[in-house]
Amino acid sequence: MKSSPRRSEKLYGVWKTMRQRCRDKNKEHYDRYGGRGIRVCEEWGDYLEFKEWAIKNGYKNGLTIDRINTDGGYSPKNCRWVSWEVQQNNRSSNHKITVCGETHTIAEWSRIVGINVGTIKSRIRYGWDESKAVTEPKRRDENGKWIGEKRNPERDERGRWKADTKKI
Repeated sequence: MKSSPRRSEKLYGVWKTMRQRCRDKNKEHYDRYGGRGIRVCEEWGDYLEFKEWAIKNGYKNGLTIDRINTDGGYSPKNCRWVSWEVQQNNRSSNHKITVCGETHTIAEWSRIVGINVGTIKSRIRYGWDESKAVTEPKRRDENGKWIGEKRNPERDERGRWKADTKKI
């Protein structure tokens, strides 16, 4: 691969901004990258080397570069191409909750159990136990009592979250 980089390529922009976040103190979010010691490996100093790795490792439009270990640098061993949703769940600032030995971000728990992210966050802010915050049903009847099925933090044989059949 000996052609020169095309500055109009989306991948070139990914490479350029990745390097700027780690090297340029005047760039937005430098404090989260270069300021924390996050570096780009020497190999990826050359755009064509980065491009070759990207194509061999699943790069396509719509995916973003993600550091598997958020405290590690940008390198072939620590990076992957993922959707925006996956990347947002791999942020060092995420609040993670463990229920029955399974750890997820609040957003992931929200999708798994069907309770709004804001509801889970509010419950935690008001002092709820984190496990209870993601397993208690979200509705009350006209008398203020919880209705519906209590969420059971166990999986069925197909890997779906179980719901207790007894009404609360």
